[in-house]
Amino acid sequence: MGNVPKSFNIQFRPRSTVETYQMMAVDVFAQRLPRDKWTRGMLFAEQRHAIWLAERELGKIRFDLKWVDKELNYEQQVSLHILHV
Repeated sequence: MGNVPKSFNIQFRPRSTVETYQMMAVDVFAQRLPRDKWTRGMLFAEQRHAIWLAERELGKIRFDLKWVDKELNYEQQVSLHILHV
């Protein structure tokens, strides 16, 4: 039993490319957050970082539309109706 090694070399399977790039991006942002205002503003935006438009009332909903495909959401159905009018 004296020849049995007390440690082993382990080789892990390589990660997928997408996962690797995601981890690299997280590392870069983690390094930049403490010292870079632009990065903090992009990830954790505040009201002062944007241009606020005046509030306005939304348009009325139309219920007289003939749906092309009942599986579409409201915006897609309205867009199709406008194209065919």
